Amino acid sequence: MTQVRSNATARVLVVEDDPVTAEIASTYLAQSGLSVLRADTGEAALDTLRRQDVDWLVTDIKLPGTIDGWVVAAEFHLTHPTRPVLYMTAAAAPSNARAHGSVFLRKPCHPSLILDELRRLQAHHDQVRDDQARENLAREDPARESRP
Repeated sequence: MTQVRSNATARVLVVEDDPVTAEIASTYLAQSGLSVLRADTGEAALDTLRRQDVDWLVTDIKLPGTIDGWVVAAEFHLTHPTRPVLYMTAAAAPSNARAHGSVFLRKPCHPSLILDELRRLQAHHDQVRDDQARENLAREDPARESRP
């Protein structure tokens, strides 16, 4: 596992077996303010997910070894069951997305597209979290809803 450090709050795990693609994507994301962890196999990704706090997952589907991107995503969803995964694949995107809202990017793709999708997913996640917090407050204090 390689870690590219940045001053960001969001930590992204990039799982990619092609070293050039992994380096380009990781460097671009880190320079854009994200904290990036890298893994080049499914086994290394599982180890990272079990040892590190990871906010977002960007993974290739086909990986060397016995663990593929689907298995890595399933492990990620143990911690973040409703959070979408950003899948990168050289093949056509499968029709059976395994997590609602997951994104499929066809490789090769520019790293700015990865960043744009991560930002979009983060904004949506933040909005859902904020809406849930407001709903919880309203349940705890129904009078709060009628206050200006």
